This record gives sequence, C-alpha cells and structure tokens, in this order.
Amino acid sequence: MQRGTLAVAALALAAIAIAAPAQAKSDKAQGPKGGGEEYVNNLSVPTVFIGGSFRTLETPGYDLPGDCGLSPQAPGDDGIAADADGGSATTLWEQQTLAQWMASCTVASDATVTFDWGDNLVGTTALKAGKQIRVEAGLLDFTDGTVSGAVMTGYEMQSLNAPLPSQKKGTDRFLGFGTDGTAYAIDTTDGTDNATAMRVWAPGVTLTIALVDDSHENVATLLDHVTMSAELNSMGAIVYGYNWGQYEDLPAVGTYRLTVTLPTTVTADEILDQVADDELTTESEPGVNDMEISEDGHSVSIYLAVTPGGKKS
Repeated sequence: MQRGTLAVAALALAAIAIAAPAQAKSDKAQGPKGGGEEYVNNLSVPTVFIGGSFRTLETPGYDLPGDCGLSPQAPGDDGIAADADGGSATTLWEQQTLAQWMASCTVASDATVTFDWGDNLVGTTALKAGKQIRVEAGLLDFTDGTVSGAVMTGYEMQSLNAPLPSQKKGTDRFLGFGTDGTAYAIDTTDGTDNATAMRVWAPGVTLTIALVDDSHENVATLLDHVTMSAELNSMGAIVYGYNWGQYEDLPAVGTYRLTVTLPTTVTADEILDQVADDELTTESEPGVNDMEISEDGHSVSIYLAVTPGGKKS
C-alpha cells in the first residue's frame, strides 16, 4: 500500500455524512449549536483515506475541512480548555463543541482491510419486522501502524456520563463523548479488536439487500447498490451506515442477505466476528448470521433473520 501525507494545514477533521446526499440529512449527528454554528465530531481513531486525497470525494458538496499533513493534533493545542460538563467524573474535551483535535491520518492508493459489521447485526440484538434497521460497517487496517516510520496516534474516548469499558462498545452515534487527551498507539499485533486498528475510508461503498430462501438463493432484491454514507461518529471513528427502512418499505419478516460492495481499491481478506473475537476467512453452511467474502475480496455478505417479535434466532 502506497502512503503519503499531505502537508496542508488543518485544525480538525470534521465531517459527517461524507457521501450519499439521500442519507446525509438523517445520518448527520446533531451537535449543540452556539452563535449560529453547529459543531461536529473530531477524528479520534487513526485513519487511512484512499484515493490520493480525502478531499477528492464522489459527491460534490460533501467535503472534509482538513488534511492530514499536521496530524496528529492533541486536544488543547487549539487553546480550548477541557471542562467537566455532562456529568463526567473526568475533565474532558467534548465532541461537538469548540474543542478540536485530530488523530493521525494519511492518504493511500489502496488498502487491504478486515471487514467489521455493526454490533447489532452480529450480536444478540433482535431484528424486528416493521422497524428501521441500522446497517453499519467499518473497514479496519491491522497491516501497519506507522506512516513513514511514525507511529499512528489516536485519542481515547469516554462517555460523558461514565468511562466506557472499551472503545468498541461505544456504538451510539448520538450520545456525548469526549477525551481527556490520553493518546494511544495503533496495535497491529492483535488483529481481533476493532479498538486497536486503523480505520479506512474510500469512496463508492454500496449496499445490496436481498430476500433469500433457506438455501440462501435469491427471492427478491430489495436494494441494489445504494450508496452507504460514511460518517465520523461520536467516538471519532469513520464508519459506513445505512438506515434500512427510512427511504423504502420497512423490513418484513424473512431471511435476508446484506452485501456491502467495496471499490476496487479496497480488498477485504477477513471478517471480524465481534462475538467470538475472531476472523472468519471461509464460507459456512447456510444459516442465519453466516458471513462470507467474495473471491475477489470486493464484497462482503451477512445473512440475517428479521422476525415478528424481534426474537434472535
């Protein structure tokens, strides 16, 4: 993977809903406003941006104000003092305020990633018919933790109400989070924890949803390569998301195959199973919660059951 930083000044990476205008309004985290200004999240997790520059986006109007040339930037470097607002027992710099910081980031031409489905899709959360289902995914890079010999640095995040047991538990995009400025270095030796990996962003990630039978054969395609918006969530991590049922019929009872298709510049070689803390590299027999990667590594699928009462199979 060819990497190189852009020596362009930046105060903070602050973008939510990077692509897909149809999703942009609903997926944008709503921060507190002051002086007529809406504040957004800061990049807290080291990130690799694919495509030469993360300013080169597929959808005009969804730009990222900031570059990686001066990253990392610690909270407090902007002169904003931390405070104890929000009931936190620790003094924190909070997301969606005037405070600005930036984890290490860089740009690259391609990446090999571990694919990470959202917790609600692989855990014990019930998927209930007639309700919107959040489809979320992350692209993780465990292959290298340095850029030009420099260690990629992130900033640990905490809930404003209580410390999080681990970063990967912070899945609520709308809760308040902040950092006390504690920095951490990327750990590429683990390979199973999404809190120790770099994130990867690339344009052109899409979602296809199909109703399937018990043998995983197609019955009907409901969504065909709709764009998944990329978001900088409250934990400061870039994730891809789509609200299934917001712009189309709500999910009905049945078994579904959800397929995320990646651009040719990104290849998935593993799937992170957050329940078993393991990578899955082979296909399994048909069943619910099975996951698979296409032979070329450019699409990843999961099979899910949607039930009347939301009972997990």
